Amino acid sequence: MQNGPLGFCAVARPITLKREEYEPLLAYRSCDISDAMNMSHTMLGLVAAYHPIPRIAGPAITVSVPGSGFDIITAAMALAEPGDILVISTQGSLNAAYWGGYMTGVARERGIAGVIVDGAIRDADEIEEQEFPAYSRSRATRVAVTEGPWGEINMPIACGGISVSAGDIVVADEHGIVTIPSAWVERAIFDTEQFVTNDEPYADPAAHRRRLVREGLLELGSEAG
Repeated sequence: MQNGPLGFCAVARPITLKREEYEPLLAYRSCDISDAMNMSHTMLGLVAAYHPIPRIAGPAITVSVPGSGFDIITAAMALAEPGDILVISTQGSLNAAYWGGYMTGVARERGIAGVIVDGAIRDADEIEEQEFPAYSRSRATRVAVTEGPWGEINMPIACGGISVSAGDIVVADEHGIVTIPSAWVERAIFDTEQFVTNDEPYADPAAHRRRLVREGLLELGSEAG
């Protein structure tokens, strides 16, 4: 852990799964993965910067940005490795853009797979021209200012209404965004494969979930009796 002034904390990139361990997730839509995980770890309210947008999967590098400064995001990119996905919390700020065309160019040079901003971005046209997957809650014309590296890197954050930890596997596409704790990935791949190949749940996911609830209640009732 690298500590500086109060308000700054950077934790080294965690040991993550190898690409071949999570790559099978790229075969599935984020909404199917969400259904297979009973809608847990599904982000809300974040949309793609453009359409169509490539599907991505990779380990999360988490960033928490206080105020309106974005230097902490630049610092996080320096810690990221090719294939990582930046997941950024602006702590509710929608007053300025924390990502745009210039940052996209830097991220591409470093091999970063994509960015998710629970806040505002801008330069959507430049982001699309660079074919860089980006998601956000809103757009803003005004850019965030440079205020020094205040914030946190690779600490747990809230993004899209869920908790995200560094090293969680993120899957994002035109349908939405899900995160999967590393320990869940193998099971998530198996359950999603079963979900999309089973005619009943794939044809009617809502009916499938209701059946699971009924079976759970029946099992619980039989144990209680």
